[in-house]
Amino acid sequence: MLTLRFLQVAIAGFSIALVVVSMALTIVPILSSNGIARGTAAGIAALLGVSSICGRLTIGALLDRFSGRHIAAVAVCFPIAGALLLLTYPGSIPAASLAVVIFGLALGAELDILAYLTSRYFSVASFGMLFGTIGAFIGLAGSTGPVMLNAVYDATRSYELALWGIVPVCLISATLFLLLGPYPEQKAKAG
Repeated sequence: MLTLRFLQVAIAGFSIALVVVSMALTIVPILSSNGIARGTAAGIAALLGVSSICGRLTIGALLDRFSGRHIAAVAVCFPIAGALLLLTYPGSIPAASLAVVIFGLALGAELDILAYLTSRYFSVASFGMLFGTIGAFIGLAGSTGPVMLNAVYDATRSYELALWGIVPVCLISATLFLLLGPYPEQKAKAG
């Protein structure tokens, strides 16, 4: 638990959860402040659930075929595209819809990626304790992220700074995943 790899996975998981959970919980106010009527914003927000299921299924298929750390690095950068869409096209319903779909894909991928990488980089015998600890980091991110995001809004009367803040947080998470290196050798224990 005190290894550099575990800290990398835990911090990367915290970082991406900070982004995707915050976006999922505050997407309607973000879209509303971006020039979209509240009722329309709520309708667009419904895309989040469908796309998160798609993200979960897609990530599962990709993790079976490619390196988990590379898949993780790409997936955690999805919110950057969503944030840039909202920043570039304020008030655009198609851009907002695409951004919400992108956020949903990342939301669906997040937990599956962390569980998969935990099982690959660490002993399966310690999976419960390690993934439970990562889950605590995710819970912490889920409880503090929306508060921080809305504190930015309260201070600036805009979500623009918070949307720009997504970029470095996602890049830090992607870098931490890439630095994990190849999977360690899993030595089978003699029965």
